[in-house]
Amino acid sequence: MIEAVKAMALDNYNKGYGYQQIVECYEDSEIAETLAEAKVRTVGGAVRFFKKLAKDVGGYHDEIASTAW
Repeated sequence: MIEAVKAMALDNYNKGYGYQQIVECYEDSEIAETLAEAKVRTVGGAVRFFKKLAKDVGGYHDEIASTAW
């Protein structure tokens, strides 16, 4: 599951900050811990969970960045 999440995030790296954060900041153990806490048990579920997380984080980032100037 961890490799699938990392591959998905890398494939979408240029689509937003949330994906970049997964690639650059999450260690394998953090991905595994996040999935365990969310009770995700399948590869498809892991990818969907982290896609949503990336979109949410990216949205927060974009909102904050738009008010910085």
